[in-house]
Amino acid sequence: MGSSNSKLILPQISEHTAKNGMPPVIRVTQKKSWKEIICFLSEPGADPLYCINLPDGLWGNMTLHDGPDPTSPPLAHAVGAEGDPTANKEILRWRVGKKETFWFAMDVGQGADRRLERFEWRRSHGDEVKSIGESSWGWKLVRLGATRAGAGSHDDSDHGDVNHTTGRASDGKEVVAVWADSKSWKTLTKVGELHLCGSGSTGELGTSWALMVVMSCMCIWQKMVQLASGGLGTSTYTHLLKNVPGNKVILISRFPDKVPNTYVQDGVQLPVINAAVRAGVKHIFYSSLGFAGNLTDHSCAVVMQAHLDSERHLASLAASHLGFTYTSIREGLYSESFPIYTAFFDLQNPSDEIRIPHDGSGPGISWVKRDELGEATAKLIEKYASQPEAFQYVNNKVLLTGNRAWSLTDTVKCLGQAIGKDVRIIKVDVDEYASQPQVVGRFGSVEMGKSWATAWEAIRDGETEVVTPTLLEILGRVPEEFDKTIRDLVTKAHE
Repeated sequence: MGSSNSKLILPQISEHTAKNGMPPVIRVTQKKSWKEIICFLSEPGADPLYCINLPDGLWGNMTLHDGPDPTSPPLAHAVGAEGDPTANKEILRWRVGKKETFWFAMDVGQGADRRLERFEWRRSHGDEVKSIGESSWGWKLVRLGATRAGAGSHDDSDHGDVNHTTGRASDGKEVVAVWADSKSWKTLTKVGELHLCGSGSTGELGTSWALMVVMSCMCIWQKMVQLASGGLGTSTYTHLLKNVPGNKVILISRFPDKVPNTYVQDGVQLPVINAAVRAGVKHIFYSSLGFAGNLTDHSCAVVMQAHLDSERHLASLAASHLGFTYTSIREGLYSESFPIYTAFFDLQNPSDEIRIPHDGSGPGISWVKRDELGEATAKLIEKYASQPEAFQYVNNKVLLTGNRAWSLTDTVKCLGQAIGKDVRIIKVDVDEYASQPQVVGRFGSVEMGKSWATAWEAIRDGETEVVTPTLLEILGRVPEEFDKTIRDLVTKAHE
């Protein structure tokens, strides 16, 4: 499911589902668990009718079950593009560009009226999405009608300012389903709500079509969550396991399914912090973030708050559990993450302007190459493992940064020079920034974009300006400069 296109396999539909079809309103909640990913599908206020299980984690395949738990019979599977070519399948295609879309084509209707039609999921915060009462951003499924399988899509991403009849997209095509992301977090984490509408709610398109709508919608949710994950952990354990046996390492990861099997087979474990302490782990290395200035305990950035909470929790555990210690490694903002701080500027499809809630002036960011952060983190772990009594960062924090701070203006100038294009920053307010299609497409909602915008407050306050010599000392060489990393990214993209 990590690939751009996914195959959705539809097994034999049960008699119950064939008779009753899918309900027109489906509320999706997620079970809170670090062991498994299970989503429950129900009508509002009712018990779950179906469940979706990702047995191999966020980056694995997905199964829709005809009942409230994973032991129920399967209704549909979503697998990567390499899935079973002989199965009864439909393909969900993902097109990435300035306007992100997902689309599929399948036979709909009954008997002599059965025909191939194309349907396209488009980002939206139009009236249909807002009417659900959840987040104001979501997706709408547009019925394009009978079409050849390779046809291009209409360039439509609804921003709520298009004057068109409710139930129709801006190109006049019928909207047959609407998904709104959730803005509520309960004991069962609410994921969002799906509404079938228009001809999508009458049953005329068939039960297989309704299953495809549910599965394609959940595949989009899965993809959006995947896009939020980073790659620093991979770099860290790759460097570490070159020199340290896997059975000597305990790795705590948000997405254990992303760890290659070779490392899991070597004995790498993946518990959460408390479970690690209960299991008798003596020292935890925590990968934190390079906000909060020179190792302070305060940050304006919302994204840093969970890290500060984790550091406080580790300190509390160290104080209350004799023999337990920790090290928090504040990893500087890595160079490859520049899109997050430039409104998702795309080196392969660049715009002339970057619209962010910042004027580009200093203080700046001490960018650092991600793989060098991973290498340094691995060396710190290796150093502790060889001589724990001499390790200087026991029950302490360490900040890893680049060689110098780059203002956002200098950052954007570097991006432009790397691609041979003049690019400039346009300062906008937070609402305008968070409403840009590419921002909503990556964060999943305007609300999340607004929350992330606090990062620019932190940058203005100098939280990311700090430069330390620690990375150079650990690596034994001068860390790679931001402009070289960007040039290499551009070169790689054109290979």
